[in-house]
Amino acid sequence: MRNFILYSFLLIFLFSACKDDENANPEDDQIEKEEELSNGEAFMAEVNLARKALAGGEEEWDKYVIEVIEPTLEILYPKGRYLDGIDPVTETNLYLELKNVYKDGRVFTNGHGWQGNIPKSQFPNVKPLIHDEKLSSGSEKWTTFFLNNEGTYGHNDRPDKYNVSEPDERGVFEVVMPEFRYYNTARAAVVAWLYDSGNKVRGHRKILLDPENTEGGGYVNTEVGGATARFR
Repeated sequence: MRNFILYSFLLIFLFSACKDDENANPEDDQIEKEEELSNGEAFMAEVNLARKALAGGEEEWDKYVIEVIEPTLEILYPKGRYLDGIDPVTETNLYLELKNVYKDGRVFTNGHGWQGNIPKSQFPNVKPLIHDEKLSSGSEKWTTFFLNNEGTYGHNDRPDKYNVSEPDERGVFEVVMPEFRYYNTARAAVVAWLYDSGNKVRGHRKILLDPENTEGGGYVNTEVGGATARFR
């Protein structure tokens, strides 16, 4: 009888564990993981994960696409809701650009959102960035400002506009993400920038993965979404 009771408790425990796994939310798991770091550190960890994968060769990049990009895109853009109104064909092409970068290096130089040029031969030179707290501080200031001031979204943190940050907090390059419920983790913001629907000036992908950048910082609003990252 005693053994039967113990066996019953064991079955209940195992069943409960299985239900917990089924109900696990990958978005919540990512938030919890990032909370162990400072906001800026979490941002640079995600940027450097992408940079390390690109520099690591085709196998490492394929692994990054499967383990990071694909599940994050499923959270960001569920079936039936396309990125910023982009049609399904274009959206598929954006994904294929990321997936096939090592099979056809041109997609990272001439494709959507990649206006700058990083030759495939330079991929191994993409090194991890050093986290700069001043860049993270400036990113937080600007994100907080534009979220609290509707209509100021964009690259307007400069002396002739809103002048929110100090000069050494601005960096040289900047990427900004508007308020959106699912842009509430560093990983979501980084993957969305890599996915990139098109940046007419330089390209979000180019900025995040440029081998010439050595420092970076960032900030994401975990409540309503929205983010800024800065580099030099």
